[in-house]
Amino acid sequence: SSLCGDNSGICYVEDSGTTKVSLGRVSGEPAVLKDGTIQLTYYHGDRCQTSGDKRWTTNIIFTCEPQSESLPTITMSKDTCHVTVEWRSLHACPAAYATGDNCTVTNPVTGVTYDLWKLSNREYSTTVEEHTYTYAFCTPLRTPCNGVSTAGSCQGSTVTDAKKDNGHVNSTLTYSNGVII
Repeated sequence: SSLCGDNSGICYVEDSGTTKVSLGRVSGEPAVLKDGTIQLTYYHGDRCQTSGDKRWTTNIIFTCEPQSESLPTITMSKDTCHVTVEWRSLHACPAAYATGDNCTVTNPVTGVTYDLWKLSNREYSTTVEEHTYTYAFCTPLRTPCNGVSTAGSCQGSTVTDAKKDNGHVNSTLTYSNGVII
C-alpha cells in the first residue's frame, strides 16, 4: 500500500507529512514521442482542491542526455491540477549498438570513436593464482598458444607447461550499450 492508497502511482506528501495527495494512477504503457522522449501519464488522482470535480494528472517525461545524469525538474500547477516531471538521463537514450572494423568502433549516441588499434602488436599478461593469461588486441599473440597461430588469448599454468587457447583474435569491435566487445 502506498502513502496515497493502493491505486496511486504517484504521491505528493507535504514536508509535515500530514497532507498526502494522489497525483494520478498508472494509466497504460509508456509512450515514445516523435522527438524521442519517453512519457508516462498518470490520470485520475485525488480531486483538486481549487477546481471542484477536476482531478490531478501527472506527466513524467524522460529525455535522453548521454553525457550526464540530473535530478528531475518538477512543475506543479494547482490552477490546472497538473504536474510535469522532466527528467534528463542517459537511461532514456535508445539502445546503442554498432560494429566497426580495424579495431575501431563509434558510439552511435555520442559519436565518440574508440580506437583499440593503438594497443595492437603488443602482448599483455596477468597472473591470477596458478594461471597466467596472455592476450593481445587486434593482432594475434606473437607466440602461438598451444600451436594455434591465430590465438588472441592464452591461458598458461604457472605450475605446469600446459597452455589453453582462449579465443581467436579479430579486428571487429562491437559497441553495445556502453560495453566494447
